[in-house]
Amino acid sequence: MNKWILIPFIFGLVLRGDLRGAQAQSGDATTQEQQITAQKRKAASGDVKSQVTLGIAYASGDGVQADETEAVKWFRKAAEQGDADGEYVLGEMYATGRGVAVDYAEALRWLRKAAEQGDPRGEFDLAAMYTEGKGVPKDKDEAAKWIRKAAEQGFAAGQFGLGMIMPMETVFRGMRRKPSSSIGRQWIRVTRRP
Repeated sequence: MNKWILIPFIFGLVLRGDLRGAQAQSGDATTQEQQITAQKRKAASGDVKSQVTLGIAYASGDGVQADETEAVKWFRKAAEQGDADGEYVLGEMYATGRGVAVDYAEALRWLRKAAEQGDPRGEFDLAAMYTEGKGVPKDKDEAAKWIRKAAEQGFAAGQFGLGMIMPMETVFRGMRRKPSSSIGRQWIRVTRRP
């Protein structure tokens, strides 16, 4: 987990259309300042999508002066309403110390909430926490469980990670097959598909 963790998250939101700007969401806003004001108004009224978008704006400095503490504030508001994106990014902020002190217990808490909602990024990062023993004792079985969930949803990093650990016997506990590096290679090949 490094300081660039928000880049894939932001890229994903752009692809989904969540960051086309506050103008598309607010209707008649014409300047960037008006767009941000409109976004703040919606976020303050409890609009989760606006809270996450505003958090991203503050984390990246898009349309506002970058302020990671302010970003955490908005991600927390979304997370506290049960938004998986807010939970995931808040967990990452705690894991990397962006806008808050590094706190692996808090990172684990928020990443688990995102993972339990089926967010593959949360599942993958929760697996990393168990692999590295950050905020929890190292637990390869628990790590394998979460990375498998991410991989099965088509999350490329999860597929590659699962492919790398498949030969490990701990992944196969409770399964009716023997460890096989060919199964691991299959998961790695999946990540190369267009």
